[in-house]
Amino acid sequence: MKRLIAIAMLVAALVTGAAAESPLYKKCENVKGITTVYITRQMLQMAATMAPKDESAMSLLKDKLDNVMIVTSQNAKGADYMNKLRSEISSQKGYEQLMRINDDNENVVIVQRPVTDDKKEYVISVIGKDHATMIVLEGRLTLEDLSRLSKGVGDVAVGHPAS
Repeated sequence: MKRLIAIAMLVAALVTGAAAESPLYKKCENVKGITTVYITRQMLQMAATMAPKDESAMSLLKDKLDNVMIVTSQNAKGADYMNKLRSEISSQKGYEQLMRINDDNENVVIVQRPVTDDKKEYVISVIGKDHATMIVLEGRLTLEDLSRLSKGVGDVAVGHPAS
């Protein structure tokens, strides 16, 4: 029995470690001035049990999200680097652009690509002159789920307080 538990723990560690080795994560994890955060499904499920009792948010965390990756920079050099990475995400790699917003200070792009028949990957990127944030969500999310998740997140993600 102890052997079975040890094997199960090893497999779980390998699966979690492999997920954190996504191409975007690998390109950003050791770049000076860029912060990377990878949140596994297990951590999302644990957070759902500790979060305030917003049923729809808990459902998203527990049932629909497989992982979340956040890459952020608060300087111009990091923003330039992340802008180049964003340009690599294209329809040639299976991504479909859902939305693009350009204004004087920031550029926001949301793209998606299918991972499996029932899972999608969404990449939300906000890039300004001296800051950048990319959020990658993977799971069984709909556009409605993405809209619920994004309420108030955009301002916080780029370093502005939520109102």
